Amino acid sequence: MIRAVETQADKTAFAAALGPWPGWGALLRRDLALWAGNAGAPVKLFLLAGGRGTPAALDLYGRTALLCGRAGAARCEELAAFLRFTGTQKLRTPAPLAPLAAAEREPLYRYALPAGARLPARSLPPGCVPDDAPPAGEVAALLFPDAPAQQDAWYVTANAARSHGLGRVWLLRGADGAPLSTVSATLCGGEAWLQMGCTAPAARGRGLFAALLTAVANALAAQGYAVGLDCAKPLCGMYERLGFTQNGILHQYNTNCIK
Repeated sequence: MIRAVETQADKTAFAAALGPWPGWGALLRRDLALWAGNAGAPVKLFLLAGGRGTPAALDLYGRTALLCGRAGAARCEELAAFLRFTGTQKLRTPAPLAPLAAAEREPLYRYALPAGARLPARSLPPGCVPDDAPPAGEVAALLFPDAPAQQDAWYVTANAARSHGLGRVWLLRGADGAPLSTVSATLCGGEAWLQMGCTAPAARGRGLFAALLTAVANALAAQGYAVGLDCAKPLCGMYERLGFTQNGILHQYNTNCIK
């Protein structure tokens, strides 16, 4: 059975499902704190229950679903039908779902920087100025220049997270103030999950993102956060050169291929 997270008991069960999954679970803990029981929220939270096992936590954001917890064959069949009904295109989860193996895509690779550790420093190019409190609308336009709906959804989520102390956003500006590169972090339960990294097309190839990300990760680790991120395979080499350590994978499923 799949049901919306509404009651305090639902919230407790959702949080319990996140316990075994460090790092990435910070995203779902943030969403639990911000959106549980809010019918108009841009993020929808559900429990995938049934049988004798612990319920799994399901988070729907746009056309992507995030799942923490294990699901047997019966749960996977119900999950597949639910994802088709909601128009979800991608499912991501730390635990493999054997019944959905035919729909599995290339995984994402998880990297970490332990609290108190430090990456080798990288200097910002001359004239670049970091901004640790940029307007969310300006960052949204950099991230999604041709997708107003995605801009709006990210704007709402970023502002809500920042106002509740659950997220931060950084922007690297040029000497003229133009936005060049950005990265965000979800901060929850002693973990900092880095995401939404992007550099303006005209500014790429100058090492801007590497310098910004290094500075952000080092600052967060120095504040006692365990820092994590995930990436596609082509970017693994970059994060390893920066000094991050791979500590797992995230399985991805193409819901259009789930039967």
